[in-house]
Amino acid sequence: MTPPKVAYRRCLVSFFDILGFRDIVNKKEPGEIASLMDLFQSTGKISPETEEAFEARSFQFSDCIVRMMPLDSDANTRYPMGILFHEILAIVHAALEMANRGTLLRGGLTIGDVYYSESTVFGPAMIHAYELESRAAVYPRVVVDPAVVEALKSEPLLKKDTHQTSDEVAEVLQLLRRDADGVWFVDFLHAALGEVDEPHLYEQLLDKHKKCVEKALGNCKKLDDVAIKVLWAAHYHNQVLDRLVADGDNRDIIKKHRITIPPMLLGGA
Repeated sequence: MTPPKVAYRRCLVSFFDILGFRDIVNKKEPGEIASLMDLFQSTGKISPETEEAFEARSFQFSDCIVRMMPLDSDANTRYPMGILFHEILAIVHAALEMANRGTLLRGGLTIGDVYYSESTVFGPAMIHAYELESRAAVYPRVVVDPAVVEALKSEPLLKKDTHQTSDEVAEVLQLLRRDADGVWFVDFLHAALGEVDEPHLYEQLLDKHKKCVEKALGNCKKLDDVAIKVLWAAHYHNQVLDRLVADGDNRDIIKKHRITIPPMLLGGA
């Protein structure tokens, strides 16, 4: 039998999962896990409207979600709307929604060749997105392949058609941050500041993220690989607060939301 003819498409591919899912399965009741998975699917799933208009797809398997956003859809080639910016923004919202439920995400975003249908997905970009999540992310962060930022500078279908390339790059970089190890990641907690209408709503986001991380820290009884990942989340949270202070925000409010690291995880310091 002759195999069906299929072809790769150039896509943005996002792959992310729930940090510490094995521990969640071991400690929580099935009903709690099912509720968490429903939330995870709803936050990570591409909307039916976007699927139809932009020929995009999202798949969930266990605690993983993979999203494909092709560059060459009819809608995007006719009216490029800045699919990279919007894909990163979707990750921002997913990370915030999950943090609101006490759960941290880890993942990777890349660009490249992938094939997908209603029930199948494979290709070099899919593999690389998985490798970014499993090997490069390490901590509860969604890392961004440097090739994505470089592609934005040369591929018009990644940016909004009415924007200059330099302006689009600047907007995208506002949603990202380069970590101490040189890796770009989605700066979701800081980016959320531009996604709320009122200051008190952002305070609520900070408070929920603080409680999420503090709860995870409370479960850490020794400095192991899990504790190191949670410590990263705590330091990231506090670094975002420091940036807000540097930008002139109310220091008393920022101080209220700072995370205190347990001494036992600092060697008694």
